[in-house]
Amino acid sequence: MTPEHQRSSDIQDDMAIPCGSSVQQSAEPDLPPSGSNLFSVESNPTSSRVREYKGFGSFMSDNVEDLVRVPTTDYKAPDQPAHVILHVQSSTRKLGPLKDMPFGRQSRKLFMLDFERWTFINHGAFGSPLKIAFKAAQKWREHCERQPLRFIDRELFPQTVHVLRKLSALIKCSPTDLVFVQNATQGLNAVINSVHLEPEDAVFMLSVGYGSVKKILKAACDQSGASLVTADVQFPLIDGHSSILDLVADSLPARAKLAVFDAVTSNTAVVLPIQHLVRLCHSRGVPVLIDGAHALGSMPIDLTALGADFFVGNCHKWFCNPKGCGFLWANPMYFAQYGGAVKPLVISHGSGSGFLSDFIWDGCRDYSAILALEVTMNMWLQVGVKRVDKYIKTTLAAACELLTAQWKTSTLVPLSMCANMALVEVPKMPWLHISSATSDSACTLQNMLYERRIECPVKCIDGTLYVRISVHIYNDLDDYKVLGDAIMDLKFHNLE
Repeated sequence: MTPEHQRSSDIQDDMAIPCGSSVQQSAEPDLPPSGSNLFSVESNPTSSRVREYKGFGSFMSDNVEDLVRVPTTDYKAPDQPAHVILHVQSSTRKLGPLKDMPFGRQSRKLFMLDFERWTFINHGAFGSPLKIAFKAAQKWREHCERQPLRFIDRELFPQTVHVLRKLSALIKCSPTDLVFVQNATQGLNAVINSVHLEPEDAVFMLSVGYGSVKKILKAACDQSGASLVTADVQFPLIDGHSSILDLVADSLPARAKLAVFDAVTSNTAVVLPIQHLVRLCHSRGVPVLIDGAHALGSMPIDLTALGADFFVGNCHKWFCNPKGCGFLWANPMYFAQYGGAVKPLVISHGSGSGFLSDFIWDGCRDYSAILALEVTMNMWLQVGVKRVDKYIKTTLAAACELLTAQWKTSTLVPLSMCANMALVEVPKMPWLHISSATSDSACTLQNMLYERRIECPVKCIDGTLYVRISVHIYNDLDDYKVLGDAIMDLKFHNLE
Protein backbone atom coordinates (compact mmCIF):
# COMPACT_ATOMS: atom_id res chain seq x y z
CA MET A 1 0.00 0.00 0.00
CA THR A 2 1.40 3.43 -0.95
CA PRO A 3 1.80 6.14 1.72
CA GLU A 4 -1.02 8.12 0.09
CA HIS A 5 -3.37 5.14 0.21
CA GLN A 6 -2.34 4.38 3.80
CA ARG A 7 -3.09 7.97 4.88
CA SER A 8 -6.49 7.87 3.19
CA SER A 9 -7.33 4.56 4.93
CA ASP A 10 -6.39 5.98 8.34
CA ILE A 11 -8.63 8.98 7.80
CA GLN A 12 -11.54 6.75 6.85
CA ASP A 13 -11.08 4.64 10.03
CA ASP A 14 -11.04 7.75 12.23
CA MET A 15 -13.91 9.56 10.52
CA ALA A 16 -15.91 11.43 13.16
CA ILE A 17 -19.68 11.07 13.02
CA PRO A 18 -22.09 13.16 15.08
CA CYS A 19 -23.44 11.07 17.96
CA GLY A 20 -26.68 9.38 16.95
CA SER A 21 -26.12 9.82 13.21
CA SER A 22 -27.36 7.12 10.87
CA VAL A 23 -24.70 5.28 8.88
CA GLN A 24 -25.40 2.57 6.34
CA GLN A 25 -23.17 -0.44 6.82
CA SER A 26 -22.32 -0.66 3.13
CA ALA A 27 -21.71 3.08 2.68
CA GLU A 28 -18.19 4.48 2.52
CA PRO A 29 -17.74 7.68 4.56
CA ASP A 30 -17.01 10.74 2.43
CA LEU A 31 -13.30 11.44 2.57
CA PRO A 32 -11.87 14.92 2.97
CA PRO A 33 -9.03 16.05 0.73
CA SER A 34 -5.93 13.95 1.24
CA GLY A 35 -3.91 15.07 4.23
CA SER A 36 -6.63 17.22 5.82
CA ASN A 37 -7.72 16.68 9.41
CA LEU A 38 -11.21 15.83 10.55
CA PHE A 39 -11.06 17.54 13.93
CA SER A 40 -11.80 21.25 14.00
CA VAL A 41 -9.20 22.05 16.65
CA GLU A 42 -6.44 20.85 14.34
CA SER A 43 -7.92 21.77 10.97
CA ASN A 44 -6.64 25.35 11.20
CA PRO A 45 -2.97 25.39 12.28
CA THR A 46 -3.06 29.13 12.94
CA SER A 47 -6.02 28.92 15.34
CA SER A 48 -4.35 25.97 17.10
CA ARG A 49 -1.27 28.05 17.80
CA VAL A 50 -3.17 30.93 19.38
CA ARG A 51 -5.68 28.86 21.30
CA GLU A 52 -5.54 29.22 25.10
CA TYR A 53 -5.99 26.33 27.50
CA LYS A 54 -9.60 26.31 28.67
CA GLY A 55 -9.44 23.58 31.28
CA PHE A 56 -6.91 22.25 33.75
CA GLY A 57 -3.37 21.16 32.94
CA SER A 58 -2.32 21.20 29.30
CA PHE A 59 -5.34 19.33 27.94
CA MET A 60 -6.64 20.85 24.70
CA SER A 61 -10.36 20.17 25.25
CA ASP A 62 -12.90 22.58 26.68
CA ASN A 63 -13.30 23.07 30.42
CA VAL A 64 -15.33 20.13 31.74
CA GLU A 65 -16.90 22.33 34.42
CA ASP A 66 -18.36 24.43 31.58
CA LEU A 67 -19.38 21.46 29.44
CA VAL A 68 -21.30 19.76 32.25
CA ARG A 69 -23.24 22.98 32.93
CA VAL A 70 -24.42 23.65 29.38
CA PRO A 71 -28.26 23.62 29.39
CA THR A 72 -29.72 20.55 27.70
CA THR A 73 -31.35 22.70 25.01
CA ASP A 74 -27.97 24.19 24.06
CA TYR A 75 -25.79 21.12 24.48
CA LYS A 76 -24.21 19.57 21.38
CA ALA A 77 -22.90 16.04 21.71
CA PRO A 78 -19.33 15.46 20.51
CA ASP A 79 -18.65 13.53 17.33
CA GLN A 80 -17.85 9.83 17.68
CA PRO A 81 -15.49 7.67 15.60
CA ALA A 82 -17.13 6.01 12.60
CA HIS A 83 -15.97 2.51 13.52
CA VAL A 84 -17.67 2.76 16.93
CA ILE A 85 -20.95 3.91 15.37
CA LEU A 86 -20.75 1.33 12.59
CA HIS A 87 -20.07 -1.49 15.05
CA VAL A 88 -23.10 -0.61 17.15
CA GLN A 89 -25.42 -0.22 14.17
CA SER A 90 -24.23 -3.42 12.52
CA SER A 91 -24.52 -5.44 15.74
CA THR A 92 -27.98 -4.06 16.48
CA ARG A 93 -29.24 -4.96 13.01
CA LYS A 94 -28.02 -8.54 13.44
CA LEU A 95 -29.90 -8.85 16.75
CA GLY A 96 -33.21 -7.78 15.26
CA PRO A 97 -35.94 -5.86 17.13
CA LEU A 98 -34.78 -5.89 20.74
CA LYS A 99 -38.14 -4.88 22.15
CA ASP A 100 -39.53 -8.21 20.91
CA MET A 101 -36.59 -10.44 21.87
CA PRO A 102 -37.66 -13.38 24.06
CA PHE A 103 -35.79 -13.74 27.32
CA GLY A 104 -34.17 -16.88 28.67
CA ARG A 105 -32.01 -18.94 26.33
CA GLN A 106 -32.83 -16.82 23.28
CA SER A 107 -31.27 -13.74 24.88
CA ARG A 108 -27.98 -15.45 25.71
CA LYS A 109 -26.48 -14.20 22.46
CA LEU A 110 -26.36 -10.76 24.09
CA PHE A 111 -23.78 -11.86 26.67
CA MET A 112 -20.17 -13.02 26.86
CA LEU A 113 -20.79 -15.98 29.18
CA ASP A 114 -19.93 -19.60 28.35
CA PHE A 115 -23.43 -21.04 28.56
CA GLU A 116 -22.39 -24.26 26.84
CA ARG A 117 -20.28 -25.36 29.79
CA TRP A 118 -21.74 -23.54 32.80
CA THR A 119 -25.01 -23.18 34.66
CA PHE A 120 -24.50 -19.56 35.65
CA ILE A 121 -26.76 -18.29 38.43
CA ASN A 122 -24.36 -15.89 40.10
CA HIS A 123 -24.75 -12.69 38.10
CA GLY A 124 -24.78 -10.75 41.37
CA ALA A 125 -21.08 -11.40 41.97
CA PHE A 126 -19.39 -9.45 39.17
CA GLY A 127 -22.04 -9.24 36.47
CA SER A 128 -21.42 -10.04 32.82
CA PRO A 129 -21.10 -7.41 30.08
CA LEU A 130 -23.37 -7.09 27.11
CA LYS A 131 -21.40 -8.31 24.12
CA ILE A 132 -22.19 -5.20 22.06
CA ALA A 133 -20.91 -2.90 24.85
CA PHE A 134 -17.80 -5.00 25.42
CA LYS A 135 -16.91 -4.73 21.74
CA ALA A 136 -17.75 -1.02 21.69
CA ALA A 137 -15.21 -0.55 24.50
CA GLN A 138 -12.68 -2.41 22.37
CA LYS A 139 -13.42 -0.06 19.46
CA TRP A 140 -12.77 2.91 21.74
CA ARG A 141 -9.44 1.38 22.82
CA GLU A 142 -8.46 0.92 19.18
CA HIS A 143 -9.46 4.51 18.43
CA CYS A 144 -7.33 5.75 21.29
CA GLU A 145 -4.24 3.87 20.21
CA ARG A 146 -4.48 5.09 16.60
CA GLN A 147 -3.61 8.57 17.88
CA PRO A 148 -3.36 8.59 21.69
CA LEU A 149 -2.41 12.28 22.01
CA ARG A 150 -5.42 13.40 20.01
CA PHE A 151 -7.73 11.12 21.97
CA ILE A 152 -6.51 12.01 25.46
CA ASP A 153 -5.77 15.70 24.88
CA ARG A 154 -8.81 16.60 22.78
CA GLU A 155 -11.53 13.95 22.81
CA LEU A 156 -11.62 12.00 26.08
CA PHE A 157 -13.06 14.69 28.37
CA PRO A 158 -15.88 15.88 26.05
CA GLN A 159 -16.86 12.25 25.41
CA THR A 160 -16.83 11.50 29.16
CA VAL A 161 -19.00 14.52 29.95
CA HIS A 162 -21.44 13.42 27.24
CA VAL A 163 -21.85 9.98 28.82
CA LEU A 164 -22.06 11.51 32.30
CA ARG A 165 -24.94 13.73 31.19
CA LYS A 166 -26.74 10.67 29.79
CA LEU A 167 -26.28 8.74 33.04
CA SER A 168 -27.47 11.67 35.14
CA ALA A 169 -30.74 11.73 33.18
CA LEU A 170 -31.18 7.99 33.76
CA ILE A 171 -30.68 8.14 37.53
CA LYS A 172 -32.40 11.53 37.87
CA CYS A 173 -29.81 13.93 39.22
CA SER A 174 -27.93 16.98 38.05
CA PRO A 175 -24.79 16.09 36.06
CA THR A 176 -22.90 18.69 38.09
CA ASP A 177 -23.26 16.47 41.18
CA LEU A 178 -22.14 13.24 39.51
CA VAL A 179 -18.71 11.82 38.70
CA PHE A 180 -17.37 8.54 37.38
CA VAL A 181 -15.24 6.25 39.50
CA GLN A 182 -13.85 2.84 38.60
CA ASN A 183 -16.22 0.98 40.94
CA ALA A 184 -18.40 1.43 44.01
CA THR A 185 -15.53 0.55 46.37
CA GLN A 186 -13.48 3.45 45.03
CA GLY A 187 -16.43 5.79 45.52
CA LEU A 188 -17.03 4.54 49.06
CA ASN A 189 -13.39 5.16 49.95
CA ALA A 190 -13.52 8.67 48.51
CA VAL A 191 -16.60 9.64 50.52
CA ILE A 192 -15.59 8.02 53.82
CA ASN A 193 -12.06 9.45 53.66
CA SER A 194 -13.54 12.92 53.01
CA VAL A 195 -15.69 12.95 56.16
CA HIS A 196 -13.84 14.76 58.95
CA LEU A 197 -13.95 12.58 62.07
CA GLU A 198 -12.96 13.47 65.61
CA PRO A 199 -12.33 11.04 68.50
CA GLU A 200 -15.78 11.72 69.99
CA ASP A 201 -17.55 10.97 66.67
CA ALA A 202 -19.05 7.73 65.41
CA VAL A 203 -19.91 6.12 62.10
CA PHE A 204 -22.81 3.69 61.79
CA MET A 205 -23.66 0.64 59.70
CA LEU A 206 -25.65 -2.58 59.81
CA SER A 207 -24.12 -6.02 60.33
CA VAL A 208 -25.43 -7.04 56.89
CA GLY A 209 -23.29 -4.37 55.23
CA TYR A 210 -20.65 -5.31 52.69
CA GLY A 211 -17.44 -6.71 54.12
CA SER A 212 -15.07 -4.21 52.53
CA VAL A 213 -17.21 -1.30 53.79
CA LYS A 214 -16.66 -2.51 57.36
CA LYS A 215 -12.91 -2.39 56.72
CA ILE A 216 -13.05 1.07 55.12
CA LEU A 217 -15.00 2.46 58.09
CA LYS A 218 -12.74 0.71 60.60
CA ALA A 219 -9.65 2.18 58.95
CA ALA A 220 -11.18 5.68 59.09
CA CYS A 221 -12.02 5.20 62.76
CA ASP A 222 -8.58 3.79 63.61
CA GLN A 223 -6.98 6.84 62.03
CA SER A 224 -9.25 9.43 63.67
CA GLY A 225 -10.08 7.79 66.99
CA ALA A 226 -13.79 7.74 66.14
CA SER A 227 -16.03 4.76 66.94
CA LEU A 228 -17.59 2.28 64.52
CA VAL A 229 -21.07 1.32 65.69
CA THR A 230 -22.58 -1.76 64.01
CA ALA A 231 -26.21 -2.72 64.60
CA ASP A 232 -26.78 -6.49 64.52
CA VAL A 233 -29.56 -7.56 62.13
CA GLN A 234 -31.25 -10.75 63.33
CA PHE A 235 -33.07 -13.14 61.01
CA PRO A 236 -35.85 -13.85 60.44
CA LEU A 237 -37.06 -10.28 60.02
CA ILE A 238 -40.39 -10.79 61.76
CA ASP A 239 -41.77 -7.39 60.76
CA GLY A 240 -40.00 -7.05 57.44
CA HIS A 241 -38.62 -3.59 56.73
CA SER A 242 -40.07 -2.31 59.99
CA SER A 243 -37.61 -4.56 61.82
CA ILE A 244 -34.73 -2.76 60.08
CA LEU A 245 -36.13 0.70 60.75
CA ASP A 246 -36.78 -0.08 64.43
CA LEU A 247 -33.25 -1.43 64.81
CA VAL A 248 -31.71 1.71 63.31
CA ALA A 249 -33.94 3.98 65.38
CA ASP A 250 -32.79 2.19 68.55
CA SER A 251 -29.10 1.91 67.63
CA LEU A 252 -28.14 5.11 65.78
CA PRO A 253 -25.72 7.03 68.03
CA ALA A 254 -26.38 10.73 68.56
CA ARG A 255 -22.76 11.57 67.73
CA ALA A 256 -22.80 9.78 64.34
CA LYS A 257 -21.12 11.73 61.54
CA LEU A 258 -22.15 9.23 58.86
CA ALA A 259 -24.47 6.25 58.41
CA VAL A 260 -23.80 3.76 55.59
CA PHE A 261 -26.52 1.48 54.18
CA ASP A 262 -26.70 -0.91 51.23
CA ALA A 263 -29.43 -0.44 48.66
CA VAL A 264 -29.30 -4.24 48.32
CA THR A 265 -27.21 -6.27 50.74
CA SER A 266 -24.69 -8.53 49.07
CA ASN A 267 -24.44 -11.50 51.43
CA THR A 268 -28.14 -11.70 52.33
CA ALA A 269 -29.74 -10.22 49.15
CA VAL A 270 -32.12 -7.98 51.10
CA VAL A 271 -33.45 -4.74 49.61
CA LEU A 272 -33.21 -2.18 52.39
CA PRO A 273 -35.81 0.61 52.79
CA ILE A 274 -33.25 3.27 51.93
CA GLN A 275 -35.69 6.15 51.47
CA HIS A 276 -37.10 5.59 54.96
CA LEU A 277 -33.60 5.13 56.37
CA VAL A 278 -32.49 8.44 54.86
CA ARG A 279 -35.47 10.24 56.41
CA LEU A 280 -34.86 8.61 59.79
CA CYS A 281 -31.17 9.50 59.86
CA HIS A 282 -31.75 13.04 58.62
CA SER A 283 -34.33 13.57 61.37
CA ARG A 284 -31.46 12.87 63.79
CA GLY A 285 -29.02 15.11 61.89
CA VAL A 286 -26.97 12.18 60.54
CA PRO A 287 -25.73 12.24 56.90
CA VAL A 288 -26.27 9.07 54.85
CA LEU A 289 -24.09 7.27 52.30
CA ILE A 290 -25.86 4.63 50.20
CA ASP A 291 -23.80 1.74 48.85
CA GLY A 292 -25.69 1.11 45.64
CA ALA A 293 -23.33 -1.51 44.23
CA HIS A 294 -26.31 -3.74 43.31
CA ALA A 295 -28.79 -0.95 42.52
CA LEU A 296 -28.33 0.09 38.88
CA GLY A 297 -30.19 -2.42 36.74
CA SER A 298 -32.06 -4.04 39.63
CA MET A 299 -34.28 -1.18 40.81
CA PRO A 300 -35.38 2.28 39.71
CA ILE A 301 -33.01 5.03 40.86
CA ASP A 302 -34.13 8.61 41.50
CA LEU A 303 -31.29 10.26 43.39
CA THR A 304 -33.00 13.62 43.68
CA ALA A 305 -36.10 12.09 45.24
CA LEU A 306 -34.05 9.79 47.49
CA GLY A 307 -32.31 12.74 49.08
CA ALA A 308 -29.35 10.83 50.52
CA ASP A 309 -26.11 12.73 51.00
CA PHE A 310 -24.00 10.36 48.91
CA PHE A 311 -24.72 7.44 46.58
CA VAL A 312 -22.20 5.17 44.88
CA GLY A 313 -22.95 2.51 42.30
CA ASN A 314 -21.54 0.03 39.79
CA CYS A 315 -22.36 -0.14 36.10
CA HIS A 316 -20.91 -3.62 35.55
CA LYS A 317 -23.20 -5.69 37.77
CA TRP A 318 -26.89 -5.72 36.90
CA PHE A 319 -26.49 -3.06 34.21
CA CYS A 320 -24.01 -5.28 32.34
CA ASN A 321 -21.52 -2.63 31.28
CA PRO A 322 -17.85 -3.53 30.76
CA LYS A 323 -15.99 -3.52 34.08
CA GLY A 324 -14.22 -0.39 35.25
CA CYS A 325 -17.10 2.08 35.38
CA GLY A 326 -18.93 3.16 38.52
CA PHE A 327 -20.38 6.44 39.74
CA LEU A 328 -20.44 8.70 42.78
CA TRP A 329 -23.21 11.22 43.46
CA ALA A 330 -22.80 13.94 46.09
CA ASN A 331 -25.80 15.95 47.23
CA PRO A 332 -24.93 19.67 47.16
CA MET A 333 -27.16 20.15 50.22
CA TYR A 334 -24.61 18.23 52.27
CA PHE A 335 -21.85 20.70 51.49
CA ALA A 336 -24.17 23.65 52.07
CA GLN A 337 -24.81 22.31 55.58
CA TYR A 338 -21.49 20.74 56.56
CA GLY A 339 -18.95 22.32 54.20
CA GLY A 340 -15.95 20.43 52.88
CA ALA A 341 -15.73 18.46 49.65
CA VAL A 342 -15.40 14.88 48.43
CA LYS A 343 -11.85 14.36 47.28
CA PRO A 344 -10.65 11.58 44.96
CA LEU A 345 -8.20 8.95 46.13
CA VAL A 346 -5.80 9.99 43.36
CA ILE A 347 -4.77 13.65 43.12
CA SER A 348 -3.98 14.72 39.58
CA HIS A 349 -4.12 17.70 37.20
CA GLY A 350 -7.77 18.58 37.84
CA SER A 351 -7.40 18.91 41.61
CA GLY A 352 -8.98 22.09 42.92
CA SER A 353 -10.71 22.96 39.65
CA GLY A 354 -14.15 21.59 40.58
CA PHE A 355 -15.92 18.38 41.54
CA LEU A 356 -15.86 16.86 38.04
CA SER A 357 -12.33 18.08 37.37
CA ASP A 358 -11.16 16.41 40.58
CA PHE A 359 -12.38 12.99 39.43
CA ILE A 360 -12.39 12.94 35.61
CA TRP A 361 -8.67 12.25 35.25
CA ASP A 362 -6.64 10.05 37.59
CA GLY A 363 -3.80 9.35 35.19
CA CYS A 364 -3.24 7.58 31.91
CA ARG A 365 -5.30 4.39 31.90
CA ASP A 366 -8.11 2.68 30.02
CA TYR A 367 -11.31 4.79 30.14
CA SER A 368 -13.17 2.76 27.51
CA ALA A 369 -15.70 1.26 29.96
CA ILE A 370 -17.02 4.77 30.64
CA LEU A 371 -17.34 5.56 26.93
CA ALA A 372 -19.09 2.24 26.26
CA LEU A 373 -21.75 3.05 28.88
CA GLU A 374 -23.80 4.98 26.34
CA VAL A 375 -24.13 1.81 24.27
CA THR A 376 -25.23 -0.11 27.37
CA MET A 377 -27.83 2.51 28.28
CA ASN A 378 -29.23 2.54 24.76
CA MET A 379 -29.41 -1.25 24.65
CA TRP A 380 -31.52 -1.49 27.81
CA LEU A 381 -33.81 1.28 26.59
CA GLN A 382 -34.37 -0.67 23.38
CA VAL A 383 -34.88 -3.99 25.17
CA GLY A 384 -37.33 -2.39 27.60
CA VAL A 385 -36.46 -1.80 31.25
CA LYS A 386 -39.93 -2.63 32.59
CA ARG A 387 -40.01 -5.82 30.53
CA VAL A 388 -36.63 -6.86 31.93
CA ASP A 389 -37.72 -6.20 35.51
CA LYS A 390 -40.95 -8.17 35.08
CA TYR A 391 -39.15 -11.19 33.64
CA ILE A 392 -36.51 -11.21 36.38
CA LYS A 393 -39.02 -10.88 39.23
CA THR A 394 -41.30 -13.57 37.74
CA THR A 395 -38.42 -15.98 37.17
CA LEU A 396 -37.00 -15.37 40.65
CA ALA A 397 -40.36 -16.18 42.22
CA ALA A 398 -40.72 -19.34 40.12
CA ALA A 399 -37.16 -20.45 40.93
CA CYS A 400 -37.67 -19.95 44.67
CA GLU A 401 -40.96 -21.86 44.54
CA LEU A 402 -39.29 -24.73 42.68
CA LEU A 403 -36.32 -24.99 45.06
CA THR A 404 -38.22 -24.60 48.32
CA ALA A 405 -40.71 -27.26 47.21
CA GLN A 406 -37.98 -29.67 46.17
CA TRP A 407 -35.82 -29.07 49.24
CA LYS A 408 -38.69 -28.50 51.70
CA THR A 409 -37.07 -25.29 52.94
CA SER A 410 -37.77 -21.56 52.70
CA THR A 411 -36.21 -18.27 51.61
CA LEU A 412 -34.33 -16.11 54.09
CA VAL A 413 -36.78 -13.21 53.64
CA PRO A 414 -40.05 -12.77 51.73
CA LEU A 415 -39.54 -12.09 48.02
CA SER A 416 -41.14 -8.67 48.52
CA MET A 417 -37.81 -7.76 50.15
CA CYS A 418 -35.72 -9.01 47.21
CA ALA A 419 -34.69 -7.56 43.86
CA ASN A 420 -32.80 -9.83 41.44
CA MET A 421 -31.37 -12.22 44.05
CA ALA A 422 -32.69 -14.35 46.90
CA LEU A 423 -31.29 -16.69 49.54
CA VAL A 424 -32.86 -20.16 49.59
CA GLU A 425 -32.09 -22.53 52.45
CA VAL A 426 -30.52 -25.81 51.40
CA PRO A 427 -31.63 -29.08 53.02
CA LYS A 428 -29.62 -30.40 55.95
CA MET A 429 -26.57 -32.43 54.96
CA PRO A 430 -25.36 -34.53 57.94
CA TRP A 431 -22.10 -35.39 56.23
CA LEU A 432 -21.28 -31.67 55.88
CA HIS A 433 -22.03 -30.53 59.44
CA ILE A 434 -23.50 -32.19 62.48
CA SER A 435 -25.32 -29.29 64.10
CA SER A 436 -24.55 -25.73 63.12
CA ALA A 437 -23.06 -24.92 59.71
CA THR A 438 -19.98 -22.72 59.35
CA SER A 439 -18.39 -20.66 56.59
CA ASP A 440 -16.16 -23.66 55.90
CA SER A 441 -19.29 -25.75 55.27
CA ALA A 442 -20.49 -23.11 52.80
CA CYS A 443 -17.13 -23.08 51.05
CA THR A 444 -17.12 -26.88 50.73
CA LEU A 445 -20.60 -27.00 49.24
CA GLN A 446 -19.94 -24.13 46.84
CA ASN A 447 -16.81 -25.85 45.58
CA MET A 448 -18.75 -29.07 45.02
CA LEU A 449 -21.30 -27.16 42.94
CA TYR A 450 -18.43 -25.55 41.03
CA GLU A 451 -17.03 -28.98 40.22
CA ARG A 452 -20.38 -29.72 38.59
CA ARG A 453 -20.05 -26.50 36.58
CA ILE A 454 -22.74 -24.72 38.58
CA GLU A 455 -21.72 -21.18 39.50
CA CYS A 456 -23.76 -20.33 42.58
CA PRO A 457 -22.57 -18.95 45.94
CA VAL A 458 -23.37 -20.65 49.22
CA LYS A 459 -23.84 -18.46 52.32
CA CYS A 460 -23.82 -19.34 56.00
CA ILE A 461 -26.33 -17.20 57.89
CA ASP A 462 -26.69 -17.82 61.63
CA GLY A 463 -25.50 -21.42 61.31
CA THR A 464 -27.73 -22.27 58.34
CA LEU A 465 -26.64 -22.77 54.73
CA TYR A 466 -28.33 -20.94 51.85
CA VAL A 467 -27.67 -20.63 48.14
CA ARG A 468 -27.85 -17.09 46.83
CA ILE A 469 -29.50 -17.37 43.44
CA SER A 470 -29.36 -14.58 40.88
CA VAL A 471 -31.66 -14.05 37.92
CA HIS A 472 -30.93 -12.12 34.76
CA ILE A 473 -32.65 -12.21 31.39
CA TYR A 474 -30.45 -15.08 30.15
CA ASN A 475 -31.61 -17.40 32.94
CA ASP A 476 -34.62 -19.69 32.75
CA LEU A 477 -36.19 -22.19 35.12
CA ASP A 478 -34.06 -25.05 33.79
CA ASP A 479 -31.00 -23.43 35.40
CA TYR A 480 -32.57 -23.75 38.83
CA LYS A 481 -33.71 -27.30 38.14
CA VAL A 482 -30.05 -28.18 37.55
CA LEU A 483 -29.17 -26.58 40.88
CA GLY A 484 -32.06 -28.25 42.68
CA ASP A 485 -31.13 -31.73 41.47
CA ALA A 486 -27.45 -31.20 42.25
CA ILE A 487 -28.18 -30.22 45.85
CA MET A 488 -30.46 -33.24 46.32
CA ASP A 489 -27.73 -35.48 44.95
CA LEU A 490 -25.15 -33.90 47.26
CA LYS A 491 -27.46 -34.22 50.24
CA PHE A 492 -26.74 -37.93 50.34
CA HIS A 493 -23.05 -37.56 49.46
CA ASN A 494 -20.87 -40.11 51.35
CA LEU A 495 -23.95 -41.76 52.88
CA GLU A 496 -24.20 -44.62 50.42
